[in-house]
Amino acid sequence: MIIIIDTREQLPLSFTGHETISRKLDEGDYNTIELEDKIVIERKSVPDFYNSITNDHARFKREILRARDKKKPMFIFIEGTIKDVFDYTVERKYNPLTIEKIINTMIKRYELTIIECKTREIMSEKIMELMEKWIQAKQQKENI
Repeated sequence: MIIIIDTREQLPLSFTGHETISRKLDEGDYNTIELEDKIVIERKSVPDFYNSITNDHARFKREILRARDKKKPMFIFIEGTIKDVFDYTVERKYNPLTIEKIINTMIKRYELTIIECKTREIMSEKIMELMEKWIQAKQQKENI
């Protein structure tokens, strides 16, 4: 499996033992050739996620809707936890309850999956596990 890393990804994750290529992705930050038309994998730091759901909400919503229109489920990997997002205080305009409501509404309305990752290494592993799971499911469908 060759992992595609979006050219706009500023601090790419490391995928030990796997070949990677850098190429512009229409949606998301990471993918594989096998899954590019199937899923969207988005990486967010805590400040980036906070900004995406507050100050930059309109742009983030357009990105989510683009994926949904293409019938591609979106998986958002956060470098941290939801609690870290609640605790994020730099230029905070919203209280944690408001942030929680925004996140829950987005998950329900847009069928997002949010995956919390305490470290970048764990994030790389979880992204690999997700890709492998989806590739196996795709192969099983093709064999039917």
